[in-house]
Amino acid sequence: MNKLQAFTLLELAVVLALTSVVFSLGYMAYGMVVKSYGNFQTHQDQQLDQYALASLFNVDFQACESIELDQNALTLVDRGKRVSYQNLDGYLLRNQTFRIDTFYNCAWIIQGDSLILQQEKAQYFYSLQPKKRASWP
Repeated sequence: MNKLQAFTLLELAVVLALTSVVFSLGYMAYGMVVKSYGNFQTHQDQQLDQYALASLFNVDFQACESIELDQNALTLVDRGKRVSYQNLDGYLLRNQTFRIDTFYNCAWIIQGDSLILQQEKAQYFYSLQPKKRASWP
């Protein structure tokens, strides 16, 4: 009688258990990488938004001829072109002729004759006096 060479049922069960452990560890590692990339992308988007706000505000503020202050609105006027910034709860709304931008986690504060643009990790100071227009760090 010829004997067949084969694996026992116990050996196959051990291999199946080890394979499932390896696959589950790989799946968990993949999930951690995807989550980490998502957090990184969110952080990069926030930094880009903060830089865009600071850049746009600086350009608008430097070019303006007059400044109109209201309760929660700041309007910068340059040769008939108006750009308004509204200080709402937790975000700024920039309104230009055909474009509206929303910037989160920032606000501006008026202290004396200075305007302070506050973001999560940065502050920019601007003088509201006509001769000393702005300071850019």
